[in-house]
Order: sequence, then structure tokens, then C-alpha cells
Amino acid sequence: GYDVVWAVGSAKSQSITFLPLDSPVRYGTSQIALDATASSGLTVQYAVTGPAIVSGSGSTAELNVTGAGVVTVTVQQPGDTEYSAAAPVSQTITITKASLTVSAADASKKHGQPNPAFSAIYSGFVNNDTAATALTGQPTITTTATTASGPGIYPLTISQGSLASVNYAFTFVDGTLTVTGTASQVISFPALAPITYGQASSLALNATASSGLPVQYTVASGPGKVSGSTLTIEGGGTIVITASQPGDNTYAGATPVTQSLIVRPASLTVTAPALSYPFGTVIDTNSFPAPTISGFVGKDGPSLVAGSAQYTTNASGMPQGGTYSLNVSRGTLSVVPAAADNYVLATFVPSSLIITPATQTISNLPLPPVSYGGGPYSVTSTASSGLPVSFVASGPIAFSGSNVTDPSSGVNSVSFYTTGVGPATLTLTQAGNADFAAASPLSLHFNVNKAELDVQAVNQILEEGAPTPALTYRIGQNVQGFQDIPSVVSGVPVLTTSVTPDSPPGTYPIVVSLGTLAATNYYFRFINGTLTVTPPGKFTITANPSSLTIPSGLSASATLTISPVNAYQGTVTLSCGQVPAHVTCVVSPSTYSFPGSQNPDGSENSAQGTITVSTSAGTVVGSVSQHPSVLQLAGFLFPGGLAFGILAWRRGESRLRDGMAGFILLATLVVGFLTMTSCGGPNGLPSAKAAPGTSTVTINGSGTTPSGTGVVTTSAPITLTIQ
Repeated sequence: GYDVVWAVGSAKSQSITFLPLDSPVRYGTSQIALDATASSGLTVQYAVTGPAIVSGSGSTAELNVTGAGVVTVTVQQPGDTEYSAAAPVSQTITITKASLTVSAADASKKHGQPNPAFSAIYSGFVNNDTAATALTGQPTITTTATTASGPGIYPLTISQGSLASVNYAFTFVDGTLTVTGTASQVISFPALAPITYGQASSLALNATASSGLPVQYTVASGPGKVSGSTLTIEGGGTIVITASQPGDNTYAGATPVTQSLIVRPASLTVTAPALSYPFGTVIDTNSFPAPTISGFVGKDGPSLVAGSAQYTTNASGMPQGGTYSLNVSRGTLSVVPAAADNYVLATFVPSSLIITPATQTISNLPLPPVSYGGGPYSVTSTASSGLPVSFVASGPIAFSGSNVTDPSSGVNSVSFYTTGVGPATLTLTQAGNADFAAASPLSLHFNVNKAELDVQAVNQILEEGAPTPALTYRIGQNVQGFQDIPSVVSGVPVLTTSVTPDSPPGTYPIVVSLGTLAATNYYFRFINGTLTVTPPGKFTITANPSSLTIPSGLSASATLTISPVNAYQGTVTLSCGQVPAHVTCVVSPSTYSFPGSQNPDGSENSAQGTITVSTSAGTVVGSVSQHPSVLQLAGFLFPGGLAFGILAWRRGESRLRDGMAGFILLATLVVGFLTMTSCGGPNGLPSAKAAPGTSTVTINGSGTTPSGTGVVTTSAPITLTIQ
């Protein structure tokens, strides 16, 4: 045979967690929750020693106190095939005695009679205890009154005597003994008509004594209490009221008279809920909500009714749309025992069950921030039904196209653009169909924000000592100028600087602020500029080319560039210096004006002109000259003189002598002039030409300082070669 060996593995360990219990607690405290768990997840067990018992199990168990004393609760978990037993965990709590008030009952007797038997009244019992079940022995009640004591009120002093209790501590309240006269009196206490609970919260009692003395009332039993002659009704049932008159020095106490007030229970109405379910719902009456129960008095509420109502309906399964009956009946509903005398379930009211088209919702992707001039912006939305969504716009927006729906995904999209700024709303709707109810409109509220518009001070350069220039600005990409300001912008900004004509060279801010600027659709971003004060401006002159070679009788030109330095501001006048004989030099234009500003990149705009040098091609007979040819002058003077003489001849002999004299004088001047120039005079000869050779022509420039008190000069040479 074979030997079979069983290997038994060690069981897993487990521990118990037992949340602390409050201690001490007073006798009469309601259920105390016991919250203990085992790390294994197995159900724990409770063992109790002392005046208490446990109801329930596991983490939902409760400790019910049955008396005063010390209670020990031990939690155990014995384990199973997987876990070993847990170490027990115990807690001890102290249950203190409840407070019980023991009062001497007021008593009365006639003068000359022995003292009556005195009694005690107990108040403060809990857990349905009574004097018979919770007390032993009797208290001691004594008085100073005797048989011979005259009419009056005497104290009743109460003490513990043999009274004892395990669960209650006593508080003693003394009473009074009234000794009355001997005259008799009777009490008339009419019968009390029944009422319904809640019909009135109080009732005036109207008993009278034949003596005319005031009647006193006490509630012998039932849900009521009395104060003076007013009975307060605290519940349904029978309230027994005793009317008494203890007498006075003349009258003996009257025989008490008792009347009963029947307080009928109030009627509760159970109303089935009005139910509405979307098409496609499977009807299950067990899942219907609780009915509405009405008719409670004061602060009472549905917690006084336990159990569940029973529903019946002609709708079953997955019904089609429409209205169906819904009836409600008692089922297991009942008034809890503590309120059974106060209420009765009397009326059951049916309702209806409506099957509606299925609901649908609209959702959309979030919109980005919307600004004037931006977009177009796209709105993407879906309805849970898959049906198309419609869009309505309000505010400063407009659609840029129609709604587009993707049949495969049910995604709807539409684009819009802005027409202004301010609050805007896009309302999304879906009207529904036979299967789906209309969706609740979805309103997308947003604000079309103003667009940013830059207002930038234009950087400027100012020559030291010059007047502060007009400060300018740009709006967006537009250079300042009334015609360039966008039509949507009104007003002008304020531009300020600290620069004065006395400011030394350096960089100074140009501050731009709102001023009167306004724009409905824009907000302004102000960008300051700089005003750079430079050393006094000057200019340079360059010629290109810087050398000219000219055959005799011809001309040549060079380009002149006049460049401002340090933002020179003012007028520059150019002229030619000394030139060789029979050579002319012309600068065009001869005057240039510079505003004293720089370009945004810091550069300065130069100006250009032209210098033209011309030479004569005649025979060389004289030296340096800058005057017209003598032959040209003689050619002008001789014909003129001849014409003058002939004219004089024709006017008569009387003038002949004068004309001939003028002619002879003119001829003499011409001959003398020719004789002088033939000797190399300053006016040259009609046949003179520029001499070959190389010389330098200087271009001279002259301007003014910003203050106008000085002169700025410079020059540039051109090498001139005549062939």
C-alpha cells in the first residue's frame, strides 16, 4: 500500500480594529453603534458582560443599554480555513444612573381631620420603566400639620426613606398640605366633545366650583398636559382630566370631578407620485418612488410611517408613449407604534404615469476667447440623439456660413465672425422628433473683447540747442496724421517729453497717454518712444566721381551727396570755389533743407545734387578769365552803333550831327576795347579757350546752427583735368 501524507500550511494571521466607544453614558441612551472590523474581512462577533445586549452583527451592530453599571464589549473573530483566530479586543464603558424626580403630591384635608395618606409622583423614567419595575421601597413624606392645625398651607417634606433603584438617581421636590374649612362645595365640569388630533393644539377647560373658588386641573392620564385652565393636546387617544378645588378657610375641598377628552387620530392621505419616463424605459413598480403622505400635525413627518406602498398600473414592459393610470394601496404601510394613536392611513389617491419621448441633451466644445476682428470662430456641437443642431446668434456676431452636420458622427459646426464688441450669445437648439423630445436650449454666453491697437510714440532725434520738435505717434501701422487715423478711432493721445533747448545730449522718453483717444472696438496699448538729443548737427559733402577729365570745349558732371550728421536741421547752400579761366561751374540745386529727424532704424536721409563743369574751346591768348568773349561783345556793340547812326540820319539833318557823334563814340569804344583785350586784358578774347592742365575745384557748403546764431561750413574737393 501507499502512505498518504497531508501537508497543512500555516493559517494567515488577522487583527481586529475596534473604534473607541464613548464613556461614560447615561442609562436611557439610545443604541450605541459598534464599529469593529477584521483585517481578513471576515465578520466579527461580539460578547457582552454587564447590563447591555448586542443587536445586529459585524460593523453594523448596536449596543443596547439595559441598566446602569459597567459594560465590557469583547470583539472576536474565530477564523476559518484560511485565517487563524484574531486576538480578541475589549472595551469597557460605564453606564451612569438616569435622573428621576420624586415629588411629594400636594394634598388637602378639612380642619379637625387627621392627616391623609401622602403619595409621591415620579417623573423621568426611560426605556418604558415604571415605579413598579424600576423602584423598591417608598420615600418618606412628613408635615408639620396635625389634627388640630388650623386652616392654611403646610409643607410636605419628602426624603428617600426606603426608596432605592439600581438604574436611577433621585432628586426630591417638596409639596404642600392645604387645611381647609368645613363648608361643603361641589364642582361642575361639563363633558368634553371629541376632537381630531391636529384640529386644535389646546383647549380651554371650564369647570366651576359652587363656592366660587378657582378650580384646579390635573391630567390623570393620556397625551396632554395642563397649565392653569388650558389643556395642551400632545397626541391622539383619551385624555383624562381631573378638576379639583382644595378649599380654603371656609370651604372644605370639593370632591374631584373627572372628564375624558377623546382625541381621534388624524387622517393621513397617501398620494401616488406623478411619474414620467422617457420612451424606452422598462416599467418596474418596485422601483417607483415612495408616495407623498400628507396630513401630519406640527413638526411630525413621514418618518412616522413605516413600510412600502403597493402600486398597480396598466403600463407594463416597455410601453409606448402616452398616459397610464397609477394606483396606490396600503401594501406594508403602517403608522409606527409610537404614533399609532395619533394617525391613521385613511385615503389613497391615484396618479398617472406618462411615457414621454426620450430626452436628449446638447453639448459643445468650449469656445476660445473671442476678440473683435478675430476669427472666423468655429462652434462644434452634438445632440445626444444624433439629430441636427440649430444655431441662433445675438449680439455683435454674425454667421459666416450655414450649419453643417456630419451624418455619420452627428457633429454640427458653424462659423461666425465679429461685428463689434460686447456681450454675445449663441443659442443651440434641437427641436426633437417622434422618438426624442426637444432638447433644452444651450446658451453660450461670451464677450467679444476689444482688439488691441498700439499707440506708439515715434522716436526722434534732436540737435542740441534746437527747439523741441512736434511729437508724433503711430496708431497700428498708420503714421500719425489726421487723414491716417482709422475712422474707428477718435481723439488724439497726449505726448510729453522733458526735453528743452537747454537739455544736454542724451536719450529722453517720449511718454504717450490716452488723451482724448476713444475707440468702440479697440483698447489701446501705449508704447513710449525716445527723443535723442545729439551734439550739434553738421553735414558732409562728397562728390562721385571725385575727379573729372574734360576735353576742351566740353562739359562733365559729378553727383554731390549732402549727408546730415547728428540729425542736422536747417538749410545748406552749395557754391563753387575758384575755377580756372574759361571754365564755368554750376551746382544744381544750390539749396537743401534737412528736418533734423532720423528713420526708425536710426539712419538719416541724405540729399543729392549735381555739379556741372564746362570749358571753352577757343584759341588761348590770355590768362585766367571768368568774363564773356570780347568778340561776342564787339559783335553786339558795332551793329548797334551802326543802326543808331542810320536812325539818326533818317530823322533829319538836325539830328545828323548828334547821330554821327554817337556812332563815332561807339566805334572808338569798340576799337579801344579790342585793343585792350588783345593785350591779355581781364575779359579775354573772343577766340580764348581754357588752358589744359590739372587743378582743384572746391565745393563749399554753408548752413546754420539750430539756434541760428552760428554757421556750419564744410567743403569737398574735385580734381579737374582739362585736355
